[in-house]
Amino acid sequence: MILQKLQWKHVKIIVALITGLWLAFVIGGTVCRYLLNWSSTFDFGIFSQMYYYMKETFLPMTTCERDGLLSHFAVHMSPAYYLFLPIYWLFPSQITLFVIQAGVIAAGVIPCYLIAKEKGLPPYAVLGFCSIYCMYPALIGGAFYDFHENAMLPFFILWSLYFMQRKKFGAMYVFLIATALVKEDAPVYVACIGLFLFFHEREYKHGLISFFGALLYFVCVLSWMKNHGNGVMIGRYDNIMPNEELGLISIFQVILVNPVYLILEMFNMEEKIIFFFQMILPLLFLPFMTKNIWRFILMIPFILWNMIPDYQYQHSIYFQYIFGSSAMLFYLAILNYKDLSGWCLKQKIWKIRKAAPFLLICAMAVTLIFNLETVSQKSSYIRRYINQKEEVRVVNAVLDEIPQEASVQASTFYVPRLSMRDVIYRIDGDELGQFETDYVVIDLRDGVEEDPIHQIAVFEKAGYQKIEYIEDKIAVLEKT
Repeated sequence: MILQKLQWKHVKIIVALITGLWLAFVIGGTVCRYLLNWSSTFDFGIFSQMYYYMKETFLPMTTCERDGLLSHFAVHMSPAYYLFLPIYWLFPSQITLFVIQAGVIAAGVIPCYLIAKEKGLPPYAVLGFCSIYCMYPALIGGAFYDFHENAMLPFFILWSLYFMQRKKFGAMYVFLIATALVKEDAPVYVACIGLFLFFHEREYKHGLISFFGALLYFVCVLSWMKNHGNGVMIGRYDNIMPNEELGLISIFQVILVNPVYLILEMFNMEEKIIFFFQMILPLLFLPFMTKNIWRFILMIPFILWNMIPDYQYQHSIYFQYIFGSSAMLFYLAILNYKDLSGWCLKQKIWKIRKAAPFLLICAMAVTLIFNLETVSQKSSYIRRYINQKEEVRVVNAVLDEIPQEASVQASTFYVPRLSMRDVIYRIDGDELGQFETDYVVIDLRDGVEEDPIHQIAVFEKAGYQKIEYIEDKIAVLEKT
C-alpha cells in the first residue's frame, strides 16, 4: 500500500538524495585514495599528465605511458576526453578529474529514470531501478579505479537508448556518436544498438545506419591505429583468436564455426563465475527474463568484453571494463520487468503481476547486500586518510617542493601527484637508470618497490644525491 501511494515528486526527491550520497561517497573515497598516493601510473598518472598536456598544447600527449613522449591516441583512440577539457581548463587539478568521473557516472541515473518512466513503470518501480543503479556494486567498484574513459559509457548509452525508444533519432545519433568516440572498441556498443533497432524495434533504416556507421568507424580506427599508432591491444583475446595473422577477424571465425567453445570459455574460471553473479544477481536475472530472443543482442558486449576473455581485469567489478555492459544490462532489466508485470496479466497469471513489486524489492535487497562489501572495502580509503592525515601532509609537501619544470622519474604510486609536468617517467625496477632526469622519487612503503634501498644505491652511483628521506615513506634524489 505504501508503494502504491508513492508520488512522482517523492521519487525525484529520493533519487536526488541517493545520487547525492553516491557522489559524496565516490568523490570522497577516490580523492582520499589519491591523496594517500595509492593511485597508480596505470592509469591515473597517464590521464592526469594527458589532461595537463591537453590544457597546455591541446594535444593528448604523455611521457609515462610508454616511456617517451607520444599521443595517448596512439594507444587508445578516445576523442571523447575533449568533452571534459573545458571543465579541466577552468579547474586544472587531479581532483577535478575525480569529480568529473563521479559526476558523469552518477548522471546516468537521469536517463535510467526517464527510460523506466517512459516504459510506463509506476513510481515505486522507477525509484527501485534508480536505487539499484546507485547501489550497483560494479559502478562503485569501477569508479574507484581512478579515472578512465569507459566511465562515460553508461551516460551515453542510456541516453541513446532513451531517445531510441522515444523515436527521437536525431538526439539518438548524437549520443551514439559520443559513445563511439569513447574508445576504439566502443563502436561495438553502437553496432549492437543498431542491430537491436533493426530486429527488435523494426526501425530498419536507423538500424542499418547505426550498425554500418559503427562498423565503418571501427574499421577506420583500427586501420589508423595500425598504421599511425601502436596497434590495437588484442592479446587479451588470445584464447578465442586462433589465427594471429587474421587478428580480430579470427574471433568471428570462432563465433561462427565453434560457438560451443565460446560458451565453455565464458565459465572456464572461478573468477568469471563469481563475476557473472556479481553482475546479474543484483538485477535478479531480469536481463534474461524474456522470450524475445532479439533482446539478447544487447547482451553481446557483456559476453564479448567481460565473459569470454581470460584477461583478469575484464571480468572484475573493480575495473573499467564493466561500464558499458552495465548500461546494457540495466536497460534489459527495465524492459523485461515491464513485460513481466504486463504480459502475465494477459495470460491471467495475476499472481506474477502482483509479485512484480516483491521481485523489485528482492533485487534492491540483493544489490544492497552485494554493495556492502564494496562500500566497506572502498570506505577504508576515507578512514585511512583521516587517521594518517598528518603523515600524508608531510609526504605530499615533499612532493610539492619538486619544481614543476623539472623532469622526474618516480615510483608508480607517486607519479600521479607529480604528473602535471612535461616529463615524468615511472621507475621500472628491471631497468633502473634508463632515464636521466632532474629528480628521482622512490616509494619506501612496504610492498611497493621490491628493493628500494638498492634503487637508492643505484641512483646515487649514477650521480644523484639524496635530498629528502622519510623512513618507510619516501626518498627524493636530485641529479648533481
